[in-house]
Amino acid sequence: MDGLRAIDAVARRLSVRAAAEEMHLTPSAVSRPIEALASELGATLWLLPRLAGFQQQHPDFDIRIAATDHRVDMDDPEIDLALRTQAAAVVPPWCRPKPNACSATS
Repeated sequence: MDGLRAIDAVARRLSVRAAAEEMHLTPSAVSRPIEALASELGATLWLLPRLAGFQQQHPDFDIRIAATDHRVDMDDPEIDLALRTQAAAVVPPWCRPKPNACSATS
């Protein structure tokens, strides 16, 4: 849970340093649980380190990140994208890609 709290704080503040100040921790104390969570999930950290730069280059984009274990209502007009990690064996039907959803047409 510490990793999720750290991810949430970094995403909201767009900075590990600002998240650390908010959480009354050192920047490394914020980074470590994020790295541990990513390692546990077998994930690569690519989004958070680049998010602040992207937001500065595109200030008109409204980016909000929420770390939650609740299902996201994709019919909500405020939500354009949801990323979720889950073991393939337990992926619910509403999260499975539709057949040929990504195939190219000629």
